[in-house]
Amino acid sequence: EEMYSGAGVDLLYRPFGKRYAIGAELYQLEKRDPYTALNLGGTGNTTTTGFITAYYDLATYNPATATVKIGRFLAEDFGAYASLQTRLQNGTQIKGHITASNRDDYNMFDTASALSGGLTVSVPFGGVPYVLDKTSIDTTLSDIGRDSGQQLDKPLDLYTLSEPLSYRNIASNWQDITPPRPHIAARPDF
Repeated sequence: EEMYSGAGVDLLYRPFGKRYAIGAELYQLEKRDPYTALNLGGTGNTTTTGFITAYYDLATYNPATATVKIGRFLAEDFGAYASLQTRLQNGTQIKGHITASNRDDYNMFDTASALSGGLTVSVPFGGVPYVLDKTSIDTTLSDIGRDSGQQLDKPLDLYTLSEPLSYRNIASNWQDITPPRPHIAARPDF
């Protein structure tokens, strides 16, 4: 995270072969001072943020996941976050989300609201010459400049990291994992 430094813990219970997972995260953070060398100095502004999270795979073989988080945001407001994310066969990811907080903040229409939402599309560029693997272009349509309902921008969470080992991923890619069975011709009887 660029704006905060600190420490935390992230736990995940994801039983193999089940469509659900439950997670918990807790972080103690200090806001960084942008005017110090390498932005490493602290401002003395500390906060604690954390969530209880529930994940649910909407289909066994389709990579669509619903997520609900309940907890404390960075501005010390409480609320919930819900998202629906899917991944297409070419690797493109589409994610819609909505956040509800107990603190009103101004939105793009210059009205105070406790709700905010957004849509993110991530298009991968794997296989393009001279481009690093796992490179993508992310486009987000969302409110900016809000204090309420904000979370840490973690590059990866435990649910995403454990996805390659999930039953859903293994079942949908089984033909790529197992070698093809050789065709054995029957011996003619003489």
